[in-house]
Amino acid sequence: MKDNVDITDQQLIALAGKGAFSRGKDYFQQGLVEGWQKKGQTITADVQGTELYRVTLLHNSQRFEGSCDCPASEGFDFCKHCVAV
Repeated sequence: MKDNVDITDQQLIALAGKGAFSRGKDYFQQGLVEGWQKKGQTITADVQGTELYRVTLLHNSQRFEGSCDCPASEGFDFCKHCVAV
């Protein structure tokens, strides 16, 4: 099984929506992602938004999931901070 799978803009838009995708891409381009680490299939990082938010992504050939401790992620796991990471 191949675990090094590319993530496309279309996948991120499907998970987060167009608005969150655009804002997350801006966060990434502004260098607001900090402390990026990859352990196995899990990626963690902090994103400087209104506050510093902690993001965890799980990515393999079968699943791509994200979670964040920001208020926007309550009930909706893939926010702009997940897109940024």
